[in-house]
Amino acid sequence: MAQDVIKAGKAYAGLLLRLGLGVIFTFYGLQKLFSYSAVTSGLLESFEGVFQPFFIVQVFIYCLPFIELILGLGLITGYKHRLFYFLTGLLIIFLILGKQIQHDPVTVGRNLIFLLAIVFGLYNSENDIFRAGRDY
Repeated sequence: MAQDVIKAGKAYAGLLLRLGLGVIFTFYGLQKLFSYSAVTSGLLESFEGVFQPFFIVQVFIYCLPFIELILGLGLITGYKHRLFYFLTGLLIIFLILGKQIQHDPVTVGRNLIFLLAIVFGLYNSENDIFRAGRDY
């Protein structure tokens, strides 16, 4: 009986974490897409002269809203959830690197909290039974 309650709690915790992160990344992507030119130009301006080669930053910034949207929707659906957790973790690591280069410790700290949540979600992913499709 107690084991069933613990297992159900872990399953619901996995669902809530995955949905929460999915909603956050989906809306980050949508917000950037709705004001695409303003956001991309602002981000490009903030990195100008900071990182070389600059074209890598440009490609990343232009793709970022689409990447966030896809990762967020992938987490919400739960389809291949471990893969989407992993890819979202990689995205956060790249964002941490960029903010570290810009010397922005507040955003680096906030992104580290996201990374810890993603790592916990990946660690607990076997208990998340509320997902679409097969495990990956």
